[in-house]
Parts: sequence; C-alpha cells; structure tokens
Amino acid sequence: MLTRHQIQAVEAGVKKLTKTGKTVIDSPTALAFLKDMLLQKGSGLRAALYAGSTDKLNGAQLADLMRVIEGAGYSAFWYPESRGYESMSLAAYLLSKSTRLTIGSSIANIYARDPFTAQRAMVSLNNLHAGRFVLGLGVSHIPMVEGLRGHRYDKPLGAMRAYLDGIHK
Repeated sequence: MLTRHQIQAVEAGVKKLTKTGKTVIDSPTALAFLKDMLLQKGSGLRAALYAGSTDKLNGAQLADLMRVIEGAGYSAFWYPESRGYESMSLAAYLLSKSTRLTIGSSIANIYARDPFTAQRAMVSLNNLHAGRFVLGLGVSHIPMVEGLRGHRYDKPLGAMRAYLDGIHK
C-alpha cells in the first residue's frame, strides 16, 4: 500500500493542463480546487500527474498508485525512465492496473531501445489498452548513455531526428 507521504509526494507533482498552457499546482488549496473543477462537467479542465520516480515502488504500490490517481479523477499519469524499471514494461503494468488513465513515458531513453522496438511497443501497448499510451522520447544524458549503457552519445538533435526517422519507416 502507498503511504500517505508517497501519495502527497505524487500529488505535489500535479500539472494542470488547460487550453492556454501548463501551470504547476503545488498547494493543497489549489489541488482541492483542481479536483473540484475536474468533477464539474464541461469545465474543459484535464489534470495529469508526473512522478519524479516510480523506481522505489513495488508492484502492489504501483497498482495502488494507479487506483488512487484514477479514483481522484486525473486523466493521465507520466513517468520517467531512469535506472529502475524498463519504460515499456512499466507502461504495460501501469496500463493493466487502470481502466481509463492515459499513461505516458516522459522520457523513454532513445539509447535504451532501437527505433523499431520503440515503435512496436507503442503500437502494441495502444492496441492492447485502447489507445491509452503516449510514447515520450528523450536523449538522456552523457553519463547515462556512455557510462551506464556503453553507447556513444551523439548530438541530441541529430540523434533524435535519426531515431524518429527509424520509427516512421
């Protein structure tokens, strides 16, 4: 089960998405207002949570987190890829533990899997979970890419452009 502290830490990372842009909601009063607005039909307001890290939560805690977030009326949950859970595996698990949340990778490291594998993961997850997965990609950092993964870190724009070309083949 998630502790109260863990739930509060996740709620502190709430992002309010409106038609005009993004605003970080970081106070309990603003969070309560946001939850009230979500319950009002036609408000046009959607809210998503971003978790700074999911790596220290076990399977039961991740399932509980999805239940809490979905029950609170949020529309999406975004998670990063770091040194813990592999991004696509985590997405599959989170999607299986929710019924309507959009789950997004933010970011999935382009050096962790080739473009074909990322594209197939995106298609597979969306086919299996009613189009609720968003693939967010990033180039990571030199220490992670060269030090941890043993790859050569290329110029970010060129590397991302080549990766996206590979996904769209």
